[in-house]
Amino acid sequence: MIKAILFDADGVLIINEKKFSEVLDEKCGISLDITSDFFKGKFAECLIGKADLREELQGLLHKWGWNGSVDDFMGLWFKTQHNINKALMDGVKKLRKNGMKCYLATNNEKYRTEYIINKMGFGRVFDGVFSSCNFGYSKHEPEFLKKVIDAVDLKPEEILLWDDDLVNVNAAKKLGLRAEHYISISDFKDRMKRYFV
Repeated sequence: MIKAILFDADGVLIINEKKFSEVLDEKCGISLDITSDFFKGKFAECLIGKADLREELQGLLHKWGWNGSVDDFMGLWFKTQHNINKALMDGVKKLRKNGMKCYLATNNEKYRTEYIINKMGFGRVFDGVFSSCNFGYSKHEPEFLKKVIDAVDLKPEEILLWDDDLVNVNAAKKLGLRAEHYISISDFKDRMKRYFV
C-alpha cells in the first residue's frame, strides 16, 4: 500500500517551455555557448550545496554581458521558471485532503528551493520538501533516496515517486520504491488508478 508520494518539481509540478539558458539566449542575447560551461560545471555543485549560486554568478555575469545585479539576474531566472502545473497541484491537494502524505523531491540549489517553497507556495501545499542542495546528493543517487526513506519513516515499497526523468525513476525502482515516469496530467490520472481505486 502506498503511504507517501514524492513529486518532482521541474517537468512535473513546474512546466516550462524553455530552460532558463534558452531564455537568456533569446531574450538577453547571452548565448548558450557562453553559459554552457557554467550550467554543466559549477551549477551542478550548486545543486548539491557544494557551491553558492549567488557567489558563482558574481564573477560571471559581467563576462556574460549582463548589466544588472546578481539579484536582478536571479529574479529573472526564478520568475521565468514560475509556471505551476495547476491541474497536478489540484491533484496533490486532493490527495492530501484524503490523507495521503505528499512531498516535493527536487534537484535544486538553495535559493531556488527557497523560492519554490515560499514564493511559489509549495511549502503550504506539501508535507515536506526534499532538495538536493540540503542532502548533498542528486536525486538519482541512492544516498538522496535513502535520506528520503529515513525522513518519511516508511518502507521503500510504501513510497511512490513521480518524475519526468527516467534516470531518477530507475534509481528509485532499484531501491525498491514504486516509481512512475510523468508524461502528462491525463496519463498521471490514468496510472494513479493502479494504486488507488
